[in-house]
Amino acid sequence: MGVFTSCEQENENIFLDEENLKLEEVNEVDLQARQGRDCQTNDLNFVIPNVYSDKNAGISKFVDDRSCSYDYGQSGNFGVYQLNSGNRNGSLQTRIERTTGTIGYSNGASLTVSGTVKILNSGIKNMSSSPYAPSDMRDENGTYIAQVKGKHTGGGGSPDPAIMLFIAKPARYNRGSINNGGAVWLDSSGYPGMYHIYAELINKRGGSGPNGRRLIYITSVYRNSEFSFNVTSRFTSNNNHYIDYNINGSSNSHKISRQTVNGYPSNPLDTKIRMGAYRCKGGYADIRWKNNLWTNKPKNR
Repeated sequence: MGVFTSCEQENENIFLDEENLKLEEVNEVDLQARQGRDCQTNDLNFVIPNVYSDKNAGISKFVDDRSCSYDYGQSGNFGVYQLNSGNRNGSLQTRIERTTGTIGYSNGASLTVSGTVKILNSGIKNMSSSPYAPSDMRDENGTYIAQVKGKHTGGGGSPDPAIMLFIAKPARYNRGSINNGGAVWLDSSGYPGMYHIYAELINKRGGSGPNGRRLIYITSVYRNSEFSFNVTSRFTSNNNHYIDYNINGSSNSHKISRQTVNGYPSNPLDTKIRMGAYRCKGGYADIRWKNNLWTNKPKNR
C-alpha cells in the first residue's frame, strides 16, 4: 500500500478442510478464551465450540491468525482482536481476521456484513505528532477493522485485492479536525479518546499507495464506545460493482472504478468481506466485535 503494506500478499488458499487443521489446546487467560499458535505467515485456526461459545461465528468459525502476541480472545459479548506492532513477518502485516464466503459476479448478487464494534486501541505510530494528516495515504497510524475484497478480469495488482478498507485512526488536537496532524488527543484516563473512521477506496482496480487509493472520512467514535457497522458489496448489470456502508449512522455508496488495467477491462469477478483487525504500525491495537455479527451469505464453517 505504497509506503505501507496492504493486502498485496494475501494467501488465496486461506480456508482449508477442517480435518486438515491441527487443533491445539485452548487456555483460559484473563477470562478470555484464546486459541492460536505463533507468527506463521498464514496460520489458520478455528474456534472450538465445545470449549466456549464463539461470539463471532456469524461470519466464520475460522480465524486467520497472524496476531502472534495475543491470538483471538473473548470478553463478555465481544470477540477480541488484538495486535502488537512488534509482530511482523517480513513485509506481511500482523492481523487477525475472519472472512465471509465468496460470491461471484451476478446481476443483483450482494454480500453484507453487519454488526457492532468498539475500539479500545488502534495502532498508533506517532503519539506526539504525525508528519501527515490522518486523511493522507502516507499516514501510518491506525488499524483496519474490515476490508472488502474483489477480484477482477484483466490481471494487475494483488491476486486477492482489497477494493475498500475501513480504517480507524486516533484523533489528534484539535480533535474536531480530521485534518490535523498534532498530538493524539488523550482522555482523562490517559488513553486516546476518539478515533476517526475512514474508507480507503481504490482509484482503480489494482490501485495501491498514495496514487492508487484515497481516504474518505466517514465518522468519529469515542474510545470503548459501541457503534454500528454495516457494509454491502453488490453487483448490478453491465459489470458494475458498488459498495454501500452505514457506519455509526453515516452512509455512503461508492461505485468501483472500471478503468482498464494494463489495457484490459477490469470487470468484477467476485467479492468477499474480511473483519477483525489488520495492520499495526505502532503500539498495539484492540478491536472488538459484538456477538450480533451477521452476514447474508453462507459463512465459512
